[in-house]
Amino acid sequence: MLGSRMGSGSELSVDDPGVAGDFDRLVAELGRVRPGSQLRNEFADWIPAGSMGTAIAARVQSCLKGRVPGSFIRLGDGEGNVLGLEDADYPTLGRFSACEISRLHFGAPEVLIEDPELRSSLITAIRGADLVGIPNAFRIQRLLGQTSRGDRVRGLFGVYSVLKYLEHHTDDLRLRKKAGALEFHRALLPHLHALVRGREMGLVSAYPDLPEAFQRHLEARGVTFHPVPRAGRGSQDSGHYPLRYRELLDELSKAQPATLYLVGAGMPGKVYCDVIRSAGGVAIDIGSTMDVLAGVRSRPNITPDLLSEFKIVEAAEAP
Repeated sequence: MLGSRMGSGSELSVDDPGVAGDFDRLVAELGRVRPGSQLRNEFADWIPAGSMGTAIAARVQSCLKGRVPGSFIRLGDGEGNVLGLEDADYPTLGRFSACEISRLHFGAPEVLIEDPELRSSLITAIRGADLVGIPNAFRIQRLLGQTSRGDRVRGLFGVYSVLKYLEHHTDDLRLRKKAGALEFHRALLPHLHALVRGREMGLVSAYPDLPEAFQRHLEARGVTFHPVPRAGRGSQDSGHYPLRYRELLDELSKAQPATLYLVGAGMPGKVYCDVIRSAGGVAIDIGSTMDVLAGVRSRPNITPDLLSEFKIVEAAEAP
């Protein structure tokens, strides 16, 4: 049975009987239960969606002013694909999803399966975060309403796995000692100018044009740039893991205290935020908001209007 294999998962597809069987059982489960429906009650403080951008920007400013380290991270379907890798209820779907997100992030499908370090480090990063953004549970209903399998399989399992993992590991992840919100990165766009104006800051990003744009358009005093390889395509290794990943762990362990760092580096970005916090910095995981700033329409929900309002460099091709 494919679900019991301990070896490679890269040969699996959405049409594989093991993947399809797990997925159909997941859909049936989601018809009976609503994962994450009570999750906001497990956080010490829940920030309502309507005030999210303002409230989180204020918390970041408070950390910087008080010289208090901070890590503000988000968990989406990609992180769920990592957290769900060891889900005994859906073993084949878990391996398939881990290979797919590994291919998207690193261009190599077996990275997450062959090396448990990334999953362990992600869990440590969640445990150490001051604020965790989570997917809106309504995304599950939206994904269930789609007809084609495609990314819907990985996406649905990812959202489900984030909510399930947090619900089942509330104490270990110290949720009752941290704030929670929905995914907040877009809500911070109108506040970035106020956050970076006049500051020395750090930038972890795949876009080499952004440091100068932050200084020119958002009035950052100076930007220390930590480049990240762009995501791989197909079987093309992006060079992110393990070489650049380990280099970044070393670079960011020397982050300047009480300094703002904006991080857009996919799933490993959560780990980078934790390293920055441990060094005394204040890190915000802004994810695909980095694409918006760079003028790149990397996904359908980055609309032309959003780019027109917030991009700070000329439009470019999606990586």
